[in-house]
Amino acid sequence: MVFGRLAYGLVIYVLFMPSFGVCEKWAPDIYPFGKGALKVIMKGPCNSLIGIVHNDSQPNTFAFPTGTTAYGQNDSDGNSTFGLYAEARQYANSGVVTNEAVSMNFGGYPSLSLPPDRSIGTLEQNPIALTVAAGGDWPSSIGIHISKEGQKPNTFLTGIYLSPMSWERYGIFIDSGIGTPLVIRHDTQQVGIRLLGSGDIKPMYSAFTYTDASGTNRFAIKQDGHLFFTNTATTSIPPASSINSGWLKIEIDGQIKLIPYFDP
Repeated sequence: MVFGRLAYGLVIYVLFMPSFGVCEKWAPDIYPFGKGALKVIMKGPCNSLIGIVHNDSQPNTFAFPTGTTAYGQNDSDGNSTFGLYAEARQYANSGVVTNEAVSMNFGGYPSLSLPPDRSIGTLEQNPIALTVAAGGDWPSSIGIHISKEGQKPNTFLTGIYLSPMSWERYGIFIDSGIGTPLVIRHDTQQVGIRLLGSGDIKPMYSAFTYTDASGTNRFAIKQDGHLFFTNTATTSIPPASSINSGWLKIEIDGQIKLIPYFDP
């Protein structure tokens, strides 16, 4: 291992590792990130920098140990700061580059509580792979932002993908808040929402269901296209001779149907 001191900090080149001789070479040409107080550069199938923490404190100890801590602070208007930046570049014709957050649970079946109890002293089992939290005196703007990169922008083929059989209860759960839980802005020449079934149609099961706070299903679209309504209103139904207030226009198998409706 060789330490080199430059005008802007310390660079560590790993030239030889007795336990892993294949990691002998260093890469002096990898400088895409500018100056730094410390650079650890490794070429080959070895880790460049490893941070490990093992919390063996007494139960319910108030502490937040981290394997690696990253911090960023911005004091000047119009500037940007990154507390943590991780980039993976692909130059090969095949293979995978990624940044990974993994939860390994060896302690027992996790808690079903939503939201989870994350407090010190909790009795719940909560292995959580990634937490994105907001703090400070004011709200933060965005929790997770998927976008084009700034210097050499490009796109993702898929923004977010959940692999088959990788979850058991909910793929995505949006809990109640003060705003609109979900907004989808789409090109009007494209499908706004598409629900894809993975098996034969089951007419008794729903593709979409609205359930109220009491647990009653109020409205559903069945897998075969039928509509399901539950009406508990006490308003009397107007007699057949009443003049309807308007028409509900729907399309069934390419044919336009008009259904009269009555204002209460």
